[in-house]
Amino acid sequence: MKPDLFIRNFDGQKIAVYDIGDKNHLPVVFIHGNSLGAFTFKFQKFVSDNYRFLALDLPGHGNSENADKPDLVYPMKGMIKSIEIFIETLKLKEIVFVGHSFGGHLLIEGMEKFKEHAKALMIFGTPPLGVPPAFDQMYFPSPVISYIFKDYLMKTEIEEVSAAFLQKGAVRNTEIIDSVERADPLMRKNLGADLMRGNFINELEMLASLTFPVAILHGENDQLVNCEYFKTVSMPSLWRNKIQLIRSAGHCSQFENSAEFNSLLSDFLAQINS
Repeated sequence: MKPDLFIRNFDGQKIAVYDIGDKNHLPVVFIHGNSLGAFTFKFQKFVSDNYRFLALDLPGHGNSENADKPDLVYPMKGMIKSIEIFIETLKLKEIVFVGHSFGGHLLIEGMEKFKEHAKALMIFGTPPLGVPPAFDQMYFPSPVISYIFKDYLMKTEIEEVSAAFLQKGAVRNTEIIDSVERADPLMRKNLGADLMRGNFINELEMLASLTFPVAILHGENDQLVNCEYFKTVSMPSLWRNKIQLIRSAGHCSQFENSAEFNSLLSDFLAQINS
């Protein structure tokens, strides 16, 4: 996707922004995953017919610039600050947030700040962290889990990561491969180090405390995240009172089965906007 504009982040680097639809309509903000980009939401641009579609390439991803100060920008607090600047610059209010994978974690982690602007939240491919995190329950055993926090990836590792983002046996996707290859290696390194230091909140508690609607979607053939883990999540405001499984889709369900994903997204937005 081609950016509609660029804004300046807190360290001065340019962030690519995608802004489609009537600015008077309800804003729907999409936040992408680690080593991916706003392009993964290209099949969700349909929301601009009735809502305002908004997305950004996080620092070190896609059409955004790499950070000049990676130790400040790439840890989760820096990424959350980048999203804050995005919200403030575009003067957004009453937002429906949609977060994929790491993007979902960023939204939960920053929700203490974001909730004053939030109308609803949808996450997918995002197993919420507890304290301590139950990584063995959250993820299936895979070397890819370590690769997404490794700085420089070999060609074979890039291929493995890209394949793991889709369901097993899926056709090789060059957009995803190019995105993983483009992502700033220092982003993965700093993010991984940040997590190892335990710089995260209890996301399970945060989700349980939210009073606005929260939807959780999950690709039934996700090769990375174990759907069984979500059974441990207690959430009074969970949309439809259960996890919404998307058939014939892996970790990037919005990309692989956009028809089913978009149907759920449409229903969620219609309920929020009614």
